[in-house]
Order: sequence, then structure tokens, then C-alpha cells
Amino acid sequence: MGIAFAFATNDDVVTIAGLDAQRATWLGWLAVVAGALSTIDLIIDRRGAARRRGEAVALLSALKAEYRAAAQGLGEPEAARLEGRYIDIVTRIPEIPERLFNRLKAKHLLKVEVSKELSAHPGISSLRARIRVALRATKG
Repeated sequence: MGIAFAFATNDDVVTIAGLDAQRATWLGWLAVVAGALSTIDLIIDRRGAARRRGEAVALLSALKAEYRAAAQGLGEPEAARLEGRYIDIVTRIPEIPERLFNRLKAKHLLKVEVSKELSAHPGISSLRARIRVALRATKG
């Protein structure tokens, strides 16, 4: 929007969305809004949080593979090593914000139920399985 002022008339007063103000006033408000949005973006850090969650998923997936490989002959030293790795990884996982927990849990439980439905009825589509689970939930 700041670039648009390069094409504005030379008048001192500019009208935007029915509001009249001096060009300098509009540029000032644009700077305030841009600064506020930049600060909010730095505080929220969505990209950083997404990256940390992605790293946690990768670490947990690797650990799950180690547990599967070691499940056959899990001796005492191997069990202690895996437990240490588990504790290390779990302490580094970013916490789930309280406001998202119930929504994410509901989504996870729905996925589990759909998965059970797909296993119980091989060959049905994922959509059909979701519909069957939804119908079962409304009846119960």
C-alpha cells in the first residue's frame, strides 16, 4: 500500500475508503500497522513452532523404529538406552497449547476410529469409513 502513494496525486489530502487524511498521516498509520504486524509475527513465531513440531515428529518416528527393531531381543542395556533416548526426546517436544488440545485429541480419536473401521471392513473407502463412524457417533 505504501507503494501506491508513489502514484497518488500531489494533493496534500488523500482519500482512502472514504476517509480523508494527509499523505503523511496515511504513511504514518501504514508504518504503525506494518510494525505491529511484524512484532506480532515475531512473538507468535508460527514457522519456528511448525519447524520444532516437525523435528519432534521426525525424532519420535526414528525412536519408534528403534523400538520396533529392538522389540525382538530387548535386553537390559538396550532397554535402558531406549528409555534414556525416550526421556531425552520427550523433554524436547514443544507443548501442545491448552486451547488446541481438545480439538487435536478429537481429531486423533476420529482417525483411530476410522482406522478401526477400515481394518474391520477391508475395501471400503476412507470417506465411507468416516461416514460410518459419524453415523455410529450420532446413534450412541
